[in-house]
Amino acid sequence: MARRAAWGSVEEMVRGKKYRLRYWASTPDGYRRVSEIVYGTRADAEDVRAQRRLDHGHERATPTVSAAYEKWWLPNFERRVAEGEASVNSLNSFQSTWRKWCEPTWGVVEVTAIHPMDVQAWLLTMPISVARRARIVMSNTLDYCVRYELVPTNPFRAKYDMPSRSTSETQDRGIWTTAEVLRLCNAARGEWYEGALLVQAFGGARVGESLGVMAADVRGIECDGVPVALVDVRRQVQGHGGVTELLKTQQSHRVVPIPGPPGEMIIEIASQHGGGWLTDNGLGGHVSQVVYRNAVLRCADKAGVERRQPRSLRNAWETRMRWEWGLPPYVVEPMMGHAGRDVTGQYYDRPRPEAMAQVVADAYKLHPYGSTWDK
Repeated sequence: MARRAAWGSVEEMVRGKKYRLRYWASTPDGYRRVSEIVYGTRADAEDVRAQRRLDHGHERATPTVSAAYEKWWLPNFERRVAEGEASVNSLNSFQSTWRKWCEPTWGVVEVTAIHPMDVQAWLLTMPISVARRARIVMSNTLDYCVRYELVPTNPFRAKYDMPSRSTSETQDRGIWTTAEVLRLCNAARGEWYEGALLVQAFGGARVGESLGVMAADVRGIECDGVPVALVDVRRQVQGHGGVTELLKTQQSHRVVPIPGPPGEMIIEIASQHGGGWLTDNGLGGHVSQVVYRNAVLRCADKAGVERRQPRSLRNAWETRMRWEWGLPPYVVEPMMGHAGRDVTGQYYDRPRPEAMAQVVADAYKLHPYGSTWDK
């Protein structure tokens, strides 16, 4: 029978000859209960227990990964969302990744018991995009454990081989051609979603950004005879349906110039909506991304073009700007809401909307949509 003490226990196995010690200690596999056999008298076993208490008695239990995530990472990220430093979409995405990919493997593991070989094997079980996101969650969680001296280093910060397969490999990676985009927009003529579609197709806006445009965000100018709509991108409709002025990056708040007939149509649609949404739900409210996506898919069927996700309109716009209109990256990147890749682009380059409008108007005159645009 085991004799309990203030620290650890001594259990007699063979009277006067063999005893089992049990106590908690840090091991290569984390802070856990240890069992040790001592041969000799009970006094010998008690002496060993006393020595083990000196060795391990002041050690503290280390938290599990789940405890660290819930105590430090999650509250901090929720605070960042509340203060506008991060988006609700990002929080939802990371929480989903935690529940599906991180918690089942690492939730009950103590933070001191994570081995690089196990991390490497875990990463290779996921598609590349998921592995990157899951590694971000785990790395940030373990950063807190390093900060509070629970572990000496962060095992998720080591260099690992990442998986090669991607969830996007089975998804459509193509884009609509310019001719197909024009057919799509012609099929959308007069439909409730036409405004958002035009802002995406001819302004390169993200899906949520195009749905977040209000009529008051649109104004028209003329550049050397070319009409240009200037669309102020300042808010977005999030995936879950909420509206926020927190965009993807600081550079995402921008004015998008749209020349030619598409710009004229956007100006006309804005004039019809007064001070409301450029794309509304018929009751004066904004439209969700899901409803808009389904409408675009039906529009593709009507236009006789291949079905693609609305986000591919942004890819088609960027490709057209770069490869058909010949605009350089330092012009295209700001219109997409990206920071420049050099110091000048990131910190100094702040083109005026009118200057960008002139550039796209000049390019449009060289590459007009012509007779393919149904006026």
